[in-house]
Amino acid sequence: MSERSPVLRKKPAAALVLAAILVLTGMSFHHGWSSYHQDIELTYTGTVTSNKIGNPHTYIDLDVAERAWKDDRARAYDKVEDWNVVLAPLTRMQNRGMGDTTVLNVGKTVKVVGYPSRTVAKEMRAERIIIGDLSIELR
Repeated sequence: MSERSPVLRKKPAAALVLAAILVLTGMSFHHGWSSYHQDIELTYTGTVTSNKIGNPHTYIDLDVAERAWKDDRARAYDKVEDWNVVLAPLTRMQNRGMGDTTVLNVGKTVKVVGYPSRTVAKEMRAERIIIGDLSIELR
């Protein structure tokens, strides 16, 4: 019986290392929810100034017109006039009632309830977006 070559013996280890690298790389591109202040809830109404509708997340830029807060810690964000809002993946938003992506077109007025980023200035993760009578839970 012939012995397996050293190259073949190393392939499972190499495959495991490659898989680990791919997982860790993917994790660094996907921001976890822990990177947001989940204890500071912000509510803003404003105009969509740009959008990127798709996966892995949908994004909008929001020009703030009105603010509301549950507690005074949110007042630290009072001076932010425009936010980059991270929404859910498009498929999740569609499954939860957004049948038409034009509701997020530039110029539309929306209300966003979300949490500010711990690391990225002017970025928030939306928990909910309200567009007219449509309220979409994003988590």
